[in-house]
Amino acid sequence: MRNSNPFIDITIILAGLFFIGHYFYKDKVNSISDLKEIKGTVQYYSFIEDKGGRSHTYNYYIYLNEYLKPFQITADIVDWFNKEKFEHSVKQGDSLKMLISKYEYNKIGSREKAIVFGIENDKKEFLNAEIAIREYNSNVTVFFGFAFVTVGLILLYKDIKRRKKKKIE
Repeated sequence: MRNSNPFIDITIILAGLFFIGHYFYKDKVNSISDLKEIKGTVQYYSFIEDKGGRSHTYNYYIYLNEYLKPFQITADIVDWFNKEKFEHSVKQGDSLKMLISKYEYNKIGSREKAIVFGIENDKKEFLNAEIAIREYNSNVTVFFGFAFVTVGLILLYKDIKRRKKKKIE
């Protein structure tokens, strides 16, 4: 039997609510028609993976000379990005065509990062937009969110029930 700790239970519930909120409040991109094309020359790029003990994070960014904002390849779609082909084919000063959401295109002058859905140059495609959209809209995030909330509520209920039982004894 596990020790009662409502803090952990509530943390699990909050993590689940975060996943659910992220799913429902992220930028709506359902098809290629929801994207805008931008073109620019590569200033630099950085593809860093952090394989920590419990988490695996991706910090994949591309910077273009023509824009202040960094362009991010998110963890949702990083598996579909051909990083090796990109690193072998693209150098500083090369031209790229990228697809971002219309919403982020309207904020193109800001320094906020923009999620990239498609990347190619004249010769190669590095991230296919249709696949990226499909993965971006995957229900996995909301599924895990509801699972975390459910597990957290069950654990919290058991903790409360156990505490009431101890008070009676």
